[in-house]
Amino acid sequence: MLEILYFEKLNSTHKFLLKNIKEKSLTPPVIVTALEQTDGIGTRGKSWTSLKGNLFLSMCIDESYLPKDLPKQSVSIYFGYIFKEILEEKGSKVWLKWPNDFYLDDKKIGGVLSQIIGKNIIVSIGLNLVKSPENFKTIDIKIEKNKLIKEFVLKVKQVVLWKNIFSKYRVEFSKSKSHKTTFEDGEKISLKDAVLQDDGSIKILGKRIYSKDG
Repeated sequence: MLEILYFEKLNSTHKFLLKNIKEKSLTPPVIVTALEQTDGIGTRGKSWTSLKGNLFLSMCIDESYLPKDLPKQSVSIYFGYIFKEILEEKGSKVWLKWPNDFYLDDKKIGGVLSQIIGKNIIVSIGLNLVKSPENFKTIDIKIEKNKLIKEFVLKVKQVVLWKNIFSKYRVEFSKSKSHKTTFEDGEKISLKDAVLQDDGSIKILGKRIYSKDG
């Protein structure tokens, strides 16, 4: 059973869950969510501006919750796309920019962060539900936060095959080509000429790049 723990305020759901998993104060499968987050973390260790009322959740699962055909480096794409589909089914026009950002039109509204700790996987999702910082957007539908989390749990339990998720994401990837991504050295590069590979990585500028969160 995937337990859901609710908090009024945390510095970061991801940091809190990571600490407690390492200390064995919590054991997977578990989800942590908070009404307010004071020190959110984004991809590559960047800070994530967390405005009260938005969605902040972190999930820790073991490998039994992953489909056997899922490349570990594409965990963010896999769960990001599953989450996106829930929003899409409710009428949102959200899309997933490679490899882990939720977008509406050309503005970011959230993202996915994943980290592998031994046989455990931590997946964190942030989404602007009610307000957004400057140059960002909020989701284009009204949805009750706790209901959204519970629907995500149900989807996770289905353990959908990677090939089924990837076949749909491959079509959506074309939207990413008008945007940029960040190399490990911090350099931003255009995805215009990127070629998506079957394992979720991309080939660009003679290099193969994988999603790398932590």
